[in-house]
Amino acid sequence: MKRLFTLALLLTFLLNPVSGPAHSIQDSAFPGAKSQWCGYERHDFKFNDRNAIVVAPREALPGKPWIWRPAFFNAFPSVDLAMLALGYHVAYYDLTHLYGSPRAVQLGTEFFNEMVSRYGLKNKVIVEGFSRGGMFAVNWAAANPDKVSCLYLDAPVCDVESWPGRKQEKLWNDFLAEWNLNENDMAFQRQSARQPEADS
Repeated sequence: MKRLFTLALLLTFLLNPVSGPAHSIQDSAFPGAKSQWCGYERHDFKFNDRNAIVVAPREALPGKPWIWRPAFFNAFPSVDLAMLALGYHVAYYDLTHLYGSPRAVQLGTEFFNEMVSRYGLKNKVIVEGFSRGGMFAVNWAAANPDKVSCLYLDAPVCDVESWPGRKQEKLWNDFLAEWNLNENDMAFQRQSARQPEADS
């Protein structure tokens, strides 16, 4: 994990150099209930009827760079805390149970646009895919490469056969419904993935 985090930081600073004066947290003016999280200012609010959180650094770097979690806020937060200490905002928008679907990607894009246009966060973001949040992170980054400064993945779920898997029947059926798929579609996908390429 430390190697991945180091690589994420290196790529971030190589691709997004920062300079100039820092911005104080008062510049943010985020909505919702205000509280403290690990010594940083936290804002809880709703966006499109889904839970959202923004945690502000004590002093934001120029351009207000940020890292975005689509699932499991506060789970193993070492990376988020390290980025806050560097001057990054940490954002969370709950897309946990949408399985990286096209609808999730669209909702994520609307959240991204709100953070950039209304609150002045940087127009490129580090997308953090932790566990099942990896499905969203990979799909959103693939659909929006111009909006991504770095993709950070930690034990990402990218294979629905491993999770949720058929043994978790309710979650599996939720996944199929979210993606508008059925078992025949899944059987075709498995067969296509296993079929060897034709000789050229």
